[in-house]
This record gives sequence, structure tokens and C-alpha cells, in this order.
Amino acid sequence: MYELYSERIVKKGRGFCRGYYDTNKLGTVDEYGERYSCIYNNHHIIFLGWYQGSEERSLAGGREGSLSVAFIDREFSRENIESEGVQWRYCVHHRTSMKLTGGSAEQSRMDVDSITDACRRHGALIISGHHHIYARTKMLETVGGKSSDPLISEDQEIITEGRTMSIVVGNGGYKGNCDGKHSKEKWFHICKGGKRDRGAVIATFDENEGQRATFQYKNSLSGIVEDRFEIESNLQKTIKGKGLL
Repeated sequence: MYELYSERIVKKGRGFCRGYYDTNKLGTVDEYGERYSCIYNNHHIIFLGWYQGSEERSLAGGREGSLSVAFIDREFSRENIESEGVQWRYCVHHRTSMKLTGGSAEQSRMDVDSITDACRRHGALIISGHHHIYARTKMLETVGGKSSDPLISEDQEIITEGRTMSIVVGNGGYKGNCDGKHSKEKWFHICKGGKRDRGAVIATFDENEGQRATFQYKNSLSGIVEDRFEIESNLQKTIKGKGLL
């Protein structure tokens, strides 16, 4: 999957990708879960996979979480050198934070707090799976932790550094349940699970105003749009305010 993304981006001359270990050229993918960073037009996407997107102590002695945070910080901080201006950032990984999902409680044991918080600090949309559901939060100023709940942003439609949204897009296969302990929280917006709710998220970006986008969750069986929302990204304003561009 990662090689396919890099081929589409690099060979079309519309961007570039880099792996974790070699910071100067296209990274290699030796296993599912390789950290990968791609800039495509005005979008910056960091892929964290399963293995490197986790902080569980059973994986590499619990080191993978801190390594992933360092990777996220490194890659997002290099935009001013390597692109004319990124307007959208994304963190894509398999596992969903235990504090950001409405999915089954049995599968809500993922310890990814520091990773998701790093994504939030940089204003990256958090996109994950594992739970076979579609779910999203409201716009958040914190993503919670082991002893705290996420904090809702008063400005619901604007994403910027320190403010983001979590979207779970795993409802393409097996049946999933929206019975997790967080599904009724006030910071949660929607959760859909079950074989009849299979679908995908489609994002449409305004050609004239690249900082605005419309997102739709479309049921692949009925063709009905079951969720629709708009987001405005103010990343460039906050980045310029810090003198990075």
C-alpha cells in the first residue's frame, strides 16, 4: 500500500515521500507499518501503520511510541524547507486511541496517547481504523489521556495547530459495534457500525480556496451520504505566525 502511494505521488512529479531511516530519499517498506511521510501538493500525510503507531510495551520494549512522536515532529517541522506551503496535515495509522473511539470496548486498549497528541499539536487530522466502524469526534483542543477526557474546541469547523478531529474509517469489512464507553461522550459526534453501514469517507477540496474542504461518509451499499461536514484549515496562518514560512 505504501509503495503504491509513493509511486503515484513521486512518479507524477507532484510531491515526494520519505521513510523514517533515510531522511534524504524515498524510504523502503520492509514490513507493514513502516513510518512514511509524503507531501502531495498542499497536503502532508504521515503514515504510521500498526507497529510503529503503537506505544504498547510488548512492542520493541515500548520504544515505538516515542520514536513515532520524534518522526512526527521532525517531518512536520521540515515543511518550510521542502514545500511552498502545506495547508492540510494528516496522521494515518491503524490503531485508534482508546480515548477517541466509540467502538467495542474489547478493542479499545490501544495506548497511543502521545502519538495522537503530537498529531494534535501540529494540527493534523487523525485518521485511523482497527475498529470496523465509521466514527468521528467534534473538533478537539485536547485528545485526552489515561485520566482525562478530550476538550471540545469552541470553534467547531476550523483546524489549526493545537486543534484537530479524530476520524475512524474502518467500516469496510466485518461487522463492528458502537458500544464503547466513549460513544456517548459530549465530545463525540457520530458512530456507525454494522454490515449495513459499510462505506468510505470522500473529501472534496475547494479549487479556489484550498483551505476549505467538504467531507462525506457515503454508504457503499445504499449510496446514501450518512454524514457530511466542512472543515477550514488555518494551518498556514498559524505557521506563518511562528515565522516558519
